[in-house]
Amino acid sequence: MQTAWKRRQQQQPQLRQPFFRGDPEEGLYSWKQCGVVPFLGSFLTELFMLDTAMEEYLEGNEVNHRKKNKEYRVLTEILLLQVAADRYRIEPEQPFRAWFQSGTWLSEEESYTLSCQLEPRAGHQTGGAGCSHPQA
Repeated sequence: MQTAWKRRQQQQPQLRQPFFRGDPEEGLYSWKQCGVVPFLGSFLTELFMLDTAMEEYLEGNEVNHRKKNKEYRVLTEILLLQVAADRYRIEPEQPFRAWFQSGTWLSEEESYTLSCQLEPRAGHQTGGAGCSHPQA
């Protein structure tokens, strides 16, 4: 997975740029420039950053309206994306459905072993000897 993602980033360098830039004025709104929908975790990260970086109340117990407005903008973006997603009805075409259903599925143990062969854990050699199942 890491190898495929690195190859994808080399093909499209804009994917290397994080959606959250740490600038509270900019926030997640830079994702629109890339033409992609950010991971929900990006929105949650922004909400967490706003919560930890900005005070809830200002001097004299005045509500921090700037913080509330920023939180509102993030929650509105989530809502707008949910509404837009509700308009899509994606049904797999029959050739894909037939191919997908004809697949053979690996057991969890087979999947884990193959994963260890493709991307060995740090400090282990490629092969079955250095890769033991974590539950074993």
